[in-house]
Amino acid sequence: MYSFSENFFDIKQFLLRLKQAESKRLILFGAGGWGEALYDELLQRGISLPIYFADNDSSKQGLRLKDKPILCPQEIDHHKDIVVITTISAGDQVSNQLEDMGFARGVNYFEVMHSLNYQYPFNVMDFYNNFVEDFKGLDILHIGPGGQLGVELLLYLMGAKSVFAVEYHSFNLSFPEITRTKNYYDNLGEMAIDRDYGDIFEKGLIKREQERFFIDQTKIHLLYPCSVTALPFADRSFDLILHHAVFEHVMNPERGYGEIFRTLKPGGMTIGLVDPQDHRVFSTFKEYYPLKFLEYSREEWNEIAKNINYHNQITFPEHKEMILTHGFDIKQLDILMETDITDEMWQKFNPTFRRFDAKEIGVLRFAFLASRPNESLPLY
Repeated sequence: MYSFSENFFDIKQFLLRLKQAESKRLILFGAGGWGEALYDELLQRGISLPIYFADNDSSKQGLRLKDKPILCPQEIDHHKDIVVITTISAGDQVSNQLEDMGFARGVNYFEVMHSLNYQYPFNVMDFYNNFVEDFKGLDILHIGPGGQLGVELLLYLMGAKSVFAVEYHSFNLSFPEITRTKNYYDNLGEMAIDRDYGDIFEKGLIKREQERFFIDQTKIHLLYPCSVTALPFADRSFDLILHHAVFEHVMNPERGYGEIFRTLKPGGMTIGLVDPQDHRVFSTFKEYYPLKFLEYSREEWNEIAKNINYHNQITFPEHKEMILTHGFDIKQLDILMETDITDEMWQKFNPTFRRFDAKEIGVLRFAFLASRPNESLPLY
């Protein structure tokens, strides 16, 4: 699942730099899946420097990952350490943080970018196709494309009238120029032909100017940085709004659902996948379980989460209530992952969450299709 690309991070050059440096420690900043993957890779490459992890998440500091200690940033020293940023969505934030601490990009800190998986957009499209089979003639908004615009290209190939995307984090996303990620789009294009989507190059979605390559901005529109809680579109703009693993990262999801309702045309639909679980379980920490974060109050968790790749504590029943409150008609609701709540877990939960039904609290992933009714309703 986790890998990294030499298009963004030349491992051979990095190892040479380590041999030449007078550093005493190598710090992987981001104690998560990408950090674990790079740790394993560097061990395979025979690195001899002691490796540590660092993270802005105060709940991780003092724990161990890969049996290595996780430091707080204040324990890093630009005189003796070399740092590799392994967090993805918070990469820009950490880069600025390190430079404020005296580190210099390409000298004693580096950024690693995960490999772009050209198959991922097809998996996302397969998910959306479970709800909608025909995209022809639709004005579509995709919220949170991540580090590539594969889904957007496929939507256009499927006949969408217009395709817009909004992204809050940079994810090292290249747009409109994609020269450095051309190999990714080549592979995606070949697979699109094999799966009968069409040819992204023949359709003119990617254009060449001498030795540089660009996504056609007249066909694929990206707005960055842009939050779903403040969409810069007129009321009733879109036929279909899509989001995949986004709303668990939104600080005010209720407002986000309201913005989707506002910008949908009457009769328009939204399709979403949501992961209301503690994302710290995505790494191999024995200290966490999928609902560990419900042991904190809202205030306590927000204090922890504000310095990391933010994910909220909004539970499944709360998401459902927000969707219905804004006037959506839920057409389909699928529970994709859930866990049983033990008595021990229930007693540890903050009282804020014990007011909900225990079975609904146990929903860890769900998907839904909802529509804005055709009848005229007042905006929220």
